[in-house]
Amino acid sequence: MRDSIFRSTDFDDDGFPDNIRILVEKVTIFKSATDPDYPMAQAEDLPEFHDKFSTRTQNYCLSICMCYRWFMSEVIGQSNTPQMNGGGICKRPVKVRVSGWSYVYYSYNTAVVTIRVTKARRCL
Repeated sequence: MRDSIFRSTDFDDDGFPDNIRILVEKVTIFKSATDPDYPMAQAEDLPEFHDKFSTRTQNYCLSICMCYRWFMSEVIGQSNTPQMNGGGICKRPVKVRVSGWSYVYYSYNTAVVTIRVTKARRCL
């Protein structure tokens, strides 16, 4: 994986690239939607898929899920941004209330990308 995109990104908005290097530490492959640590199986759209992926334990500075799922929207990827939630790369999981007194740990350092087929090709 090339890290040139991250090296040229200005993460702190000072007008200069921050030269941050990306190193792939681990790759996890789910063989099917029934794998035990795959909570995204029942997700109906990309936002729900990303939300479920973000509730998995993320012990890395950035976790990216690359999948081959077809979603109704034309969007092929989603991530959290620091402006949305105060998150960012290397932020530890945060305890978030989901309902009543129920909480989950949520990782704001996640992204999802799908390499999906179009509606026309899916029907063939």
